[in-house]
Amino acid sequence: MNSINSKKLFAFTLAEVLITLGIIGVIAAMTLPSVIANYKAVELHTRFMTAYSRIQEALQKLEAEEGIKITSDSYGNQQFRDKFMAQFQGAKDCGYGSGLNHEYLGCLPNPNLIENEEATAVAEYKTYDGNTNVNLGFFDDGQFLMNNGMLILLENQNRGRLYISVDINGYHQRPNRYGHDLFTFMITKDGRLVAGGDPKGDYSNSKSRWCSSSSSDSVNGIACAYYALINKNYFKNLPK
Repeated sequence: MNSINSKKLFAFTLAEVLITLGIIGVIAAMTLPSVIANYKAVELHTRFMTAYSRIQEALQKLEAEEGIKITSDSYGNQQFRDKFMAQFQGAKDCGYGSGLNHEYLGCLPNPNLIENEEATAVAEYKTYDGNTNVNLGFFDDGQFLMNNGMLILLENQNRGRLYISVDINGYHQRPNRYGHDLFTFMITKDGRLVAGGDPKGDYSNSKSRWCSSSSSDSVNGIACAYYALINKNYFKNLPK
């Protein structure tokens, strides 16, 4: 007897193949959004920690160079930017007042240098909840780009307040929202670098106002850096 003919040959029908592919498609549709969300959360967390580390390192280098403990009272109006920027190799100057101009790659556009309303609308960040434009006055005392594309924005209008904000994926990458890819750190009067919202710094009294999914405050999100540091699941729970 022919051994080949003695064996039964098995094959899938077209209907069975289509049903299997359909099941695979349903499973993929159910799981893919979660996979993408987790990937984005990990990416944002990694960028956030990188930014925090580089800011710390730059301040340590500046203190060694200046021979002083840098505090919120160390520099007068807009005197901090040049010294701080010099600690970042390959940094690109963005000027003051929300960027040199709207054509400079990666900088926050300066609404005063943009002629039409459509372009002016681009020069904005949204608050943590996504419903309000952030007060850009907190970023207009000097900006520069790190060599990894992160954008540093400074508040150094007068002695007593020294804020370092960072857009961790650059201005031209979304979502451009406080507490999502934009975070603020502060230098205290005793020379500590703290995250916005830290009990040792400013904006620490009310999470419901300054890191809230419902607050309409124009700096809602300024306190989120603290929660991003202490909560390992922070980036997995950002509001839509």
